[in-house]
Formats: sequence, C-alpha cells, structure tokens
Amino acid sequence: MIAATPNAMVVHPSFQARSLPELIALGKEARGSILYGSSGPGTLGHLTVELLAHRTGMKVRHVPYKGAGPALTDLLGGHIRVLISAVPNVHAPIAAGTIDALAVAAAKRSALLPSVPTFAEAGVDGFDVPLRWGLVAAAGTRRSVVESLNRALNDALASDEVRQRLAVEGAEPEPGTPRDYAALIDHELTMWSDLVKAAGIKPE
Repeated sequence: MIAATPNAMVVHPSFQARSLPELIALGKEARGSILYGSSGPGTLGHLTVELLAHRTGMKVRHVPYKGAGPALTDLLGGHIRVLISAVPNVHAPIAAGTIDALAVAAAKRSALLPSVPTFAEAGVDGFDVPLRWGLVAAAGTRRSVVESLNRALNDALASDEVRQRLAVEGAEPEPGTPRDYAALIDHELTMWSDLVKAAGIKPE
C-alpha cells in the first residue's frame, strides 16, 4: 500500500436529504429512483452507491460520466442529485457552499473535511472504501526484491516531504507489508465481485 484518499458522498444543496440516514430513507420510498452520477461505469463511485443501495434497499439510477469533472459539473448544475467522489475533487465546492457533503466512505474522517462524519458515524457500517494507491510487481518477482521495494516505500512514506505531498491530495500514507496489501486486494476482489453478481451490474 502507498496511500488512500477518502471518498465523500455529496449532494446538490436543493436535495431533500441532509444526512446519510435521510438519503437512505428517501431512496427506499416508492416515488422513484434517486439520480446519482459517477466518473464512469465500474468506478469506485459507481460501485459504492450500488453497494449502499444493495444493502439498504434504496432505489437508485446511475448516470455515468467520462471522468469526475463532468460528473461534478452536472451535480453543481442540479442535473444529478448525488455523487461519490474523492475528497480533493469536491473539497473546494463544499467549502464554497455550492454542494453539501453527507458522509465520508472511509474508516476515519478526512483531514480536509473534519466536520463530515464517516459512513459508520452516520449509522452505516462496512464502508471503508477509499480510493487506494498501491505498488505491485509482476508475478514471479523474487521475494527479496519485493521485500526490498517494500522497505524503501515504507521509508519514503515516513518522510515529512512525502507526507506533505500526499496531504495536498487529501491522502494519508498507509505503510504495511506485501502480505497486508495482498490480503486487502483479495478482500476487495471478493466484495466487489459479489456485489456485481448480486446487483446484476453489467459492463457498459
């Protein structure tokens, strides 16, 4: 692992729901599906909303965009109501009051959005799904090489310079072992594969 950037669930200011529980309650009503955007099919923002809908019984309708920028533009314009995006993408409009943040889909609050609760704090467990960056090597790479790279990476992540550069991106370093990262990859492959099958998500 290198680092992780939390994702925030944000809404247009005119949207009725002002908290994550209110959003879930609204999405479970029979009046229609909540229109939400993402930076593209199969992206973390897309799958996170579908995971929330699958677990809670919300009705949602996906509007995929070609990147985070167009999705945010349409949220600002009120063409979609809900978006999950990396905190650095939405921090400025949240600070300006042009969109509102309901919750952060990570294990702890974002340093850039300290007043915004996590999903767990808002009453929805099991949503530690930040945007993660990691370093991998080709299968068959000698173990000694992998361990050497991992030590060098962890040393870099301990430096003030690297931590400050990551903080600008709203990211926090996540040093660990190759085994830790392999276990995380296996866990997420299983979690997202199960969701895709259960929710009937198709390639677009």
